[in-house]
Amino acid sequence: MLQNNKLALYTILLSIGAVTSTDAIGKESKKQDNKSRPNVVIIMADDIGWGDVGCNGAEKIKTPNIDALAARGINFTNGYAPASTSTPSRYTMLSGKFAFRKNIYILPGDATMIVPEMNLASFLQDNGYNTGVVGKWHLGLGDDKIDWNSKISPSPNDIGFGYSFIIPGTGDRVPCVLLENGSVVNHDVEKGDMPIEISYKSKVGNDPTGLENPEMQKLKWVAKNHRGTIVNGIARIGWMSGGYGARWVDEELSERLTIKAEDFIESNADSSSPFFLYYATHDAHEPRIANAKHLGGSDCGIYGDVIEQFDTSVGRIIDKLKEEGVYENSIIFVLSDNGPRIKEGYEDGGLENLNGHNPYRELRGDKATIYEGGLRIPYIVSWANKIKKNRIDSRHVSFSNMLPTVASLVGLQLPSDINIDVQDESQIYLDKKAISNDIVMECYTATAIRSGSWKYIRYKNSKEELYNLADDVSESNDLISVQTEIADRLRDKLDGIMNQPE
Repeated sequence: MLQNNKLALYTILLSIGAVTSTDAIGKESKKQDNKSRPNVVIIMADDIGWGDVGCNGAEKIKTPNIDALAARGINFTNGYAPASTSTPSRYTMLSGKFAFRKNIYILPGDATMIVPEMNLASFLQDNGYNTGVVGKWHLGLGDDKIDWNSKISPSPNDIGFGYSFIIPGTGDRVPCVLLENGSVVNHDVEKGDMPIEISYKSKVGNDPTGLENPEMQKLKWVAKNHRGTIVNGIARIGWMSGGYGARWVDEELSERLTIKAEDFIESNADSSSPFFLYYATHDAHEPRIANAKHLGGSDCGIYGDVIEQFDTSVGRIIDKLKEEGVYENSIIFVLSDNGPRIKEGYEDGGLENLNGHNPYRELRGDKATIYEGGLRIPYIVSWANKIKKNRIDSRHVSFSNMLPTVASLVGLQLPSDINIDVQDESQIYLDKKAISNDIVMECYTATAIRSGSWKYIRYKNSKEELYNLADDVSESNDLISVQTEIADRLRDKLDGIMNQPE
């Protein structure tokens, strides 16, 4: 079972000075006297599995920084993403609304903004927080066809983030450029850079593509939608021309994003206001490209390399918080947007070189499914000022509840007229006796509700399934025709939620 002896392996770190709750924390400067509310830092991995981190039993992939954070905080072993794919999961986290209400699924790289003006960032900003987002966005930009050659609005800066440095969509989608505060970085048409043009319908420009020029790829495509414009030797989803001075180098992405996140912390640590940082890395999403420091560093091929690269980023963020004297008064979340799919768009050797490592452990399913392997994720919470003792916690939580939970943790009240789907679960973090709320999860084809140990699933074709996760974490024994009373109760609960007006 998941709660086996391996879960306790990381407690060995308690013998290392960097893990203690009182030592090696760095300076805690007087600047904290100027702000009573805690900082909030959400570090979001991309497509990392429950079993990919050491504190959940991984042995061949090394995640010492995540493990150390878990060893002085809470490791929720039943932590969930709202959805098993990126866009709906991140949308629900920020908005507090279920993505199925607006039929939100994975967005193309040129989609319009979908995040409402009232969201986690805007709420905190309205209440005195300095807010920033660094990394993968994938929630749309603009309100019409995007002109990548001028300032884009709405961008994250228009919906509550005072600072933004983002990947517009994903690493395997065009445009392969970074945006800072709504403008493409290192792109100036007036200084001779060719205008950027993007299409997801047909080829634009004369750049080589994975379909037409496979010999120019350093990473071969597997999925047919990954054979568009080649950027940095990798064919992407969609077609792109221009912006040659702005195009990213995949090997440099992790470093560039981590530096920007560190800079945000440093520039806001001295402020009289607290800060909120949403740092969304691209690891371990395809294309999996590790920098020179991490390439070949793990025992599990490129998949392990980019997870260890993510762990290094986590460690640098923690170190920066300590260096700036704001670590103890910061609520830190380490999460993943959903579970992984090891072989998806490219032939990168990830699946072939796992070397016995299993990201899913006993869990069934993977990314884009309604089963635990696609939804149960690493879920670490640390807050040195309030969470004094580390614990492994088996109660179920979901970062769908992030908006009301963070509001409660920082001592703020949401507006009385706010219309959200989710609930405050802060009591789970602070009270060992609190009982978990029911949580709703979704994917393309199905919606599920977990209540206690029971998980009820309903597909869009009306097929139903029921599992008792306490006895059957692998979801191998469907009890829908046996436990009819429980199925009826959970069906009614899910109906009541899904039928609520927007």
